[in-house]
Amino acid sequence: MAYLAKGRRHDLLELAETLDISIPDNLKILDIKDAILNSEGYDAEFTCECLNCIISDRKELELRAETEKENQRQFELQKLQITTNTSTTSDSNMPKLELQKLLPIFDPKTTDITIYLNLFERQLTFLQVPIEQWVVYLVGLLPTEVSNLITKESFADMLKTTIKSNKFF
Repeated sequence: MAYLAKGRRHDLLELAETLDISIPDNLKILDIKDAILNSEGYDAEFTCECLNCIISDRKELELRAETEKENQRQFELQKLQITTNTSTTSDSNMPKLELQKLLPIFDPKTTDITIYLNLFERQLTFLQVPIEQWVVYLVGLLPTEVSNLITKESFADMLKTTIKSNKFF
């Protein structure tokens, strides 16, 4: 009889349904318990096992639902992280600095490119711009003829030049 106390109202209603006991919905837990105990085919061991089975099934369903809910939360979190990472990387590739205001205009006829590149390197190092993005800024600052030369140079030639000089610029 004490085993009936560990079940919830819903569990006891399901047990009564399993035992073919008709119980109205408005009965309280004690009345449901009395109806089960006073039924004609009442067997304590059988009803105890049935109730344990019903309780374990309910707990398993609750656990599955909680796991599914947690998986859904993890999925939403990953989706938000991917969206955030995508927007951050797409924003970081865009030049944000107006270096035209910080550096003088380069004139290939009168200005030495080495001095200009040293000044460019110092400014971008001071502004903490990643080295991978320096070319984007440099191409935007140089005159069209020089920019075309840089963009037309193959990647392999650029690597050879970089390795020989052991510098990026």
